[in-house]
Amino acid sequence: MHPVMMFNPDMRSANLLIPGLISILLTFSGTILSAFAIVKERERGTLEQLMVTPVSPLAVVVGKLLPYLGLAYLQLIIIVVLMRFLFQVPIHGSVALLMLLAPIYLLALLSVGLIASARAKSQMEAMQRAMAVMLPSVLLSGYVFPLSSLPAPLLVISHVLPATYFIKISRAIVIRGATFWDIWQPVAALVTISIVLIALSATAFKKTVS
Repeated sequence: MHPVMMFNPDMRSANLLIPGLISILLTFSGTILSAFAIVKERERGTLEQLMVTPVSPLAVVVGKLLPYLGLAYLQLIIIVVLMRFLFQVPIHGSVALLMLLAPIYLLALLSVGLIASARAKSQMEAMQRAMAVMLPSVLLSGYVFPLSSLPAPLLVISHVLPATYFIKISRAIVIRGATFWDIWQPVAALVTISIVLIALSATAFKKTVS
């Protein structure tokens, strides 16, 4: 008799690593895409024009996020297609569910990028601020090290990282074939974090233009 690993009987490392890699790749691209947003407006001299518009800071932030959301979502589609057909990773769950939940995560990432760029004086500074967020997302989200192996202070940090919850979601859907009700807890946590980050990005923008 030979033991068989559940959900990965072929013992392929790609089946375990790539679903989580979706979150990591989106973390880099999504955060960087929006990290330059306000800095570019400031360098072009158009930030002052935004100051006199009658729209609210939240509306401006949403307007800034939407184009980058589309670009990041396109990248997600490419990653999923490559995962399935190039790396031959089977998707046991609903691709539609993964695609439906992904924008929640993407909005959180884009908000982080806007927060990083709100106080930055240059694009290089915005990049450095974004990297300060991205590195913990890689190291403390459960992708590199199991969450159970993290000391208590780092575990607290991991619980506020959007990547932690989207890695759980993507792995559960792709590897275990989880339904929405199987993953509602990380989804609820991700929604909460996204709302908080969007609100913080609106506040940061308001302070920038005031």
